Amino acid sequence: MSDNVTYYTSGAIVSNADVRNAFVAKTVAGEPALGVRLTDAANARLSSALRANMANTVLASLNNSVFAKVNNADAKLQDGVLLIPMKSLNDARDLADLLRKK
Repeated sequence: MSDNVTYYTSGAIVSNADVRNAFVAKTVAGEPALGVRLTDAANARLSSALRANMANTVLASLNNSVFAKVNNADAKLQDGVLLIPMKSLNDARDLADLLRKK
């Protein structure tokens, strides 16, 4: 459940073990974002899932808590990096720090 909406998932496509690096970034529109560089295998799985589910929502979670929702149309992998919009650069930094400590 996130923002009073219940989502049903088929399970995680990417896990912490698939994260090569996490860093603070900005979207093309200049919004704060968490940049996550994935392994090649995770990139392939996520790209395949995004193509197969064009009308769905991508949920990002850590410790069973959803921290971001992205419409699949906006979820783009570029050069092995997934940009996840965040509320602030500070939030992106804190999450990047947590992911790097995995």
